[in-house]
Amino acid sequence: MTSGVSNIRVSLARGVSIAGHPLVLAPAAGLLAALSQGAPARLMRSLLVVLLAASLVVLAFSLWNVRSGRWAHIDASNPPERRVLNGFLLGLLLVGAAVAWRTDPAHHLSFALLIAGLAVVTALALSPILKISLHTCFAALAAGFLWPAPFAIAAGGVVVGALAWSRLTLRRHTPAEVFSGALVGLLSAVAYHVLVA
Repeated sequence: MTSGVSNIRVSLARGVSIAGHPLVLAPAAGLLAALSQGAPARLMRSLLVVLLAASLVVLAFSLWNVRSGRWAHIDASNPPERRVLNGFLLGLLLVGAAVAWRTDPAHHLSFALLIAGLAVVTALALSPILKISLHTCFAALAAGFLWPAPFAIAAGGVVVGALAWSRLTLRRHTPAEVFSGALVGLLSAVAYHVLVA
């Protein structure tokens, strides 16, 4: 009985972790940033296509590393794997910010991508001492982009809490790592609002 409950809990945690993966939340955060600043519908459609394409590039890169034997798991949980993934993400975010600068006259998406890049730089800088959770980081960042909408902040808090639970249940992170991820995401969202204010 206990084993069955444990298996259900782990399966649920995996589902939450996949649904709230940074590959999902990073594009969502960028779109939410543009939406919160009143981006026109045509621009939003273009952004959706570009951000989904970028997510597919990251997914393909991760799968290629697993299939070639460089990584043990697509989650990139080992420190050397995470450094490679975070470096790749950073490069992609910076290229995206440069492209967005030329296509978005208000530069909201460009600032959002730069701020997301700053969160990844923070994760890289802290990696020798702390493996911050990018799951909770990007969830907090996505919610923070919609400030001051109370419903969005509440929903974001639920998502951050669910992801923290899932990452702890799967033993991918410690409590300090999920908390620090959420804190970096929150501070990054504050930095974004300071930039676009």
